[in-house]
Amino acid sequence: MGAVSIPAPTGGWNARDALDKMDPLDAVELVNWIPRAGYVESRGGCQEHVTGLGGTVESLIPYRGATAEELLAAADGEIWDITTTGAPVSIKSGLTSDSWQYQHHTNVVIMTNGADTPQVYDGASIIDIVVTGVTATTLWGCNNFKGRMFYWPQNSQSVWYAAAGSYQGALTQFGMSSIAASGGSLVQMLTWTLDSGDGVDDLAAFIFSTGEVLVYQGSDPGSSVDWALVGKFSIGEPISIRSHARVGSTEVLATKDGYLDIAKAIRGGRYSEESTFSDKIIRAAKDAALQYSGNAGWQCLLYPAGNQFIVNVPISSTQSIQHVRDTTNGGWTKFTNWNARCFAVHDDKLYFGTSDGKVFLADIGVTDDLLAVQLKATPAFNPLGSRTTRKQLTAVSVITNYIYPNKWALDGLGDFTSTLRSTVQTDNTPSGGSSSWDSSDWDTTDWASSPSFGDVTALPRAWRNLRAIGYTLTCTIRLNTVSQRIVWFSTGYIFKNAGAI
Repeated sequence: MGAVSIPAPTGGWNARDALDKMDPLDAVELVNWIPRAGYVESRGGCQEHVTGLGGTVESLIPYRGATAEELLAAADGEIWDITTTGAPVSIKSGLTSDSWQYQHHTNVVIMTNGADTPQVYDGASIIDIVVTGVTATTLWGCNNFKGRMFYWPQNSQSVWYAAAGSYQGALTQFGMSSIAASGGSLVQMLTWTLDSGDGVDDLAAFIFSTGEVLVYQGSDPGSSVDWALVGKFSIGEPISIRSHARVGSTEVLATKDGYLDIAKAIRGGRYSEESTFSDKIIRAAKDAALQYSGNAGWQCLLYPAGNQFIVNVPISSTQSIQHVRDTTNGGWTKFTNWNARCFAVHDDKLYFGTSDGKVFLADIGVTDDLLAVQLKATPAFNPLGSRTTRKQLTAVSVITNYIYPNKWALDGLGDFTSTLRSTVQTDNTPSGGSSSWDSSDWDTTDWASSPSFGDVTALPRAWRNLRAIGYTLTCTIRLNTVSQRIVWFSTGYIFKNAGAI
C-alpha cells in the first residue's frame, strides 16, 4: 500500500508533449481553472452589464481621456456609450460596419473599419475624421507610432500617414509593394521597443497576410535620413487584424504557427522555439487556427488586473473559447462558456460582447450570469514512484480551500488512456445525499463555513474510493462552483501493488 501527494497542476495545460513525457505539474486538460504560483484556482464568473444593443456586438472600444474613462460598443450599425450599467446611449448611427479598430491619440480615440468614414471620439462627441490623399471609407486599420497616426486600407500594400502630432488632414502614402517580396496585403502594424523605453530603439513592424514582416526604425516615413528598413522576416500568417496584443515591451500575435512573441520571432526565426509564446499549447493553438481562422471574433488581449493574456477563439458565430495564459508563471488554461465576440479592458475591468446584443463584465463573482462555472481538470499521468510497477488506485483526495465542495466527480484513469476505469460522484454537503454532477438545482443547501485562503492545516482530507489500474495513474476532476472561487492545492492518491513488469 502506498500514498502519494501531488501538487495541483500549476504548470498549466500541456497540449504539446506526449502523455508519457509530461511534467508532473502539468495537466492533460485544464478547463476554467487558472494555474498560479503554488496553487490552481477557479476562474471568475461574469454578469450582465448592458443588453439591448440590437445585433452582434462586434467591437468594444475603451476611451481614456485626461480626466475620464468610458466604454463604447458597436452593434447594429450604431456606436453606443455603455460606460454605466442600464440602458445604453447611442452616440452614432447609420453606420455600415460594426467591426472597428481603434487607437488612442492625445486624449481622443481614433476608429476605423474599412467601410465607414473614420471616427474620432473625445469623451463628449463623435465626429467624422477629415482626410485627403486617400478615400477615407477604405481605411481599415490604424496605429500610432511616435505621435504620428498611420492608416491602411484592406487588401493594400501601403500605409498612409498624417503629419507629426496629427490624426487627420493630408495623408501621405508609403508604399511597400516593391519590398514585400512574398506579396499579400497588409494586415497589422505593430510597434514595440528593444529597450523597454521610448527612444531610438522603437520599431514599427508591418505584417502582411503571407506572414512577411517589414521592420522600420525612425519617425518620418518621408525622410530617407529618419526612416530606414531594419529587416525583412517571415513568420506564420496572421489570423486577423485583432490577433495581437502588447505584453510588456513586445507584441504577441496569433498566427497559423501559434501565438508568437514578435521580438523573439524576428531574432530567432520562424521556427525558433523561444519565439513561440504558446509553446506549451502549440498543438491546440495550431489546431484552432486550422479550424477557425476564417471565423470573425479572433482577438488577443492583455488583462493586467487578472494577470491574464487572452486569445479569443471563435468556434462559430455564437460560440467561442479562450486560450488563457497566466502572466505570472506562464501556465496556460482554457475558458469555456464565455461566448465572446469581442473583449476590452476598461477601468482595469474585463468586458466582453456577445452575438445577442449583450455586454458582460467578466472575472467577477463565481457564476456565469447565475449559471454554475463548470471546472474540469486531468493532471498529468504519474508513475507514483515507479514506472515498472503496476498499481491499483484505491482512493483519491482533492485538497482545496473548501470544506464542503460543490458537486464534484472523480474519474480514475490508467496508462495514458481516456477510458474511465471507475467513477465516483459526490455531493459532500453537511446534510449528506448524492447528486450527479451538473444535474441538480444549486444554492439550496446551507454550507458549512470554509477555512480562510491558505489555511492548509484546516483543510479536510476527504478520501474517496476510486478504482483504476496501470503503471501510471491520474484522475479527471469535475466540479461546479457557485458559492465561492475554489483554490486547489494538491491531490492525494492511495494505491496498492498490482504486479510488476
